[in-house]
Amino acid sequence: NTRPSSSRLSSEGEEREDARDGAQLVLEQLDGMNVTLGETGDQKDERAKRRQLLEVLDELVTSESNYCDDLGHICDLFLVPLAAELDSATHATVFSNLKQIQQLHVQLAATLDLSAQPEGGTLGDKAEHIAAAFTSLLPFFKMYSTYAANFVAVAPALRALRERRGPHEIINAGEAQSGSVSLEALLFRPVQRM
Repeated sequence: NTRPSSSRLSSEGEEREDARDGAQLVLEQLDGMNVTLGETGDQKDERAKRRQLLEVLDELVTSESNYCDDLGHICDLFLVPLAAELDSATHATVFSNLKQIQQLHVQLAATLDLSAQPEGGTLGDKAEHIAAAFTSLLPFFKMYSTYAANFVAVAPALRALRERRGPHEIINAGEAQSGSVSLEALLFRPVQRM
C-alpha cells in the first residue's frame, strides 16, 4: 500500500501551515527592519533621545513612588509607635518634620501617578506634566532645610533611646521589619534625597 495514512497527511498539512506562518513572520520582521534601516542618522538619534527621555521620566516617577513608600514605612514603624513612648521634644529631635515631608511626597506621588500616563498625550506632554507636578509643590521643598538642620541631633538621641527598654523594643521591631536597615539610616534618606 503506497497511499499515505490520513494522520500523516494531516501532520504534513499542519507542518506546511506552520511553515507559511513562520515565513510570514519573517517577512514582517524584515519589513520592520527595512523601515529601521531606512532611517537617517538624525532619525535614529531622535528615536534614541526619545527612548532615553522616556526612561528618565519613568525612573523619576518610580523613584518618587519608592521614596514615598520609604517615608510611609518610617512613619508607620517608628514615628507613630514611638510617639507614645517619647516626650514631644525628644520625638521632634528624632523625627523633626518628617511627617510633613512624607505628606508632601504623598501629594507629589499622587500627582505624578496621575500624570505618568496622560491619556492620548505625547512624550512632551508627559514631561510637562511631571515638571508641573514638581513646580507646583516647589515652595514646600524648603521644609527639607529644617529637616537637614535638625539631623545632626538624631544620632545622639537614638543612642539614648536604645538604652530605654520601650523605645529600644520598638526600634528593634521596626528595624527587623525594615530588612535590618537601621532607623538612623532610614532617617538619613531625606537628607540623601535633597
